[in-house]
Amino acid sequence: MVTFPLFTDEAATAAAEAGAGCLVTGPVGFGALIRATAPVPGIVGRAEDDTAVMLYTSGTTGTPKGTELTHRSLMANAVTVAGTVLHVGPNDVLFGGLPLFHVFGQTCALNAAVAAGAALTLLPRFEPAKALEIMRRDKVTVFLGVPTMYTALLDAGIPDGYLSRMRLAVSGGACLPVEVLRGIGREFGVTVLEGYGLSERSPVASFTPPDRPRKAGSIGLPVRGVEMKLVADDGMAVGPGGIGEMAIRGENVMGGYWNRPGATAEAIWDGWFHRGDLARVDEEGYDFIAGRKKDLIVRSGYNVYPREVEEVLHAHPPSPRPLSSA
Repeated sequence: MVTFPLFTDEAATAAAEAGAGCLVTGPVGFGALIRATAPVPGIVGRAEDDTAVMLYTSGTTGTPKGTELTHRSLMANAVTVAGTVLHVGPNDVLFGGLPLFHVFGQTCALNAAVAAGAALTLLPRFEPAKALEIMRRDKVTVFLGVPTMYTALLDAGIPDGYLSRMRLAVSGGACLPVEVLRGIGREFGVTVLEGYGLSERSPVASFTPPDRPRKAGSIGLPVRGVEMKLVADDGMAVGPGGIGEMAIRGENVMGGYWNRPGATAEAIWDGWFHRGDLARVDEEGYDFIAGRKKDLIVRSGYNVYPREVEEVLHAHPPSPRPLSSA
């Protein structure tokens, strides 16, 4: 096990529970570890559909499940993200403030940067002031973050010149409120792209291509090698304007859930993956997330979708700050 120093205590606990015979603690250089280890003479063969990594879901519908991602799915998604979504190359510098144990950071930041020969500048724990300093110092061109990171940066204020080389901002991990999207575009002065992904899909399933019109609140169009459709409870397809459950299939599919064949069979039907996300699609094929089936509110016979309520709340003007007692 190789771990970042911040996680030493957790790593020691995990090693003890796993019955590890030896645990090296303290700051040990990677070079020193290599020199102290006997070389491995052979290379273990791997097939495209073998498991490459196992990432655990967030557990929104129960106990977290180990998602087995294959070499094929990870490679395909990294190449797609680097080449057709972000259009990154050796002259780009990606901001690496996302945790690499999360599929968003691992694929869209780390793997995409490696695939494109780009640079990745890392920040172990996100802090707005430190993030802005790194973006200025390393001349970051592509910022990848979740909505809370963008909100924190907007609240902190962005000094002139700190984003001089920034050309693209990407949001994922959760729905980006339209008001926050507008603030990012105004303060960052760059194109803001939203996408949709999930651990089981390595993760990117849809994105707004940089060369296509952007629509506020949309997660865009399916990426290369991916198909998406909306289905009703009876399995019938839902057309433009209607709301249905998102179903996905393609080259970024997971191998399955670790030791959970029942959960795997429940999630994948006839090659289509279902997670319970509700969405609608417009006439041009753009998808919009409405919420999750388990979060749906039924009021007087009407369906109330959490995303719609959140958009109204974010559009509401902030309350005035309370006056100081002094």
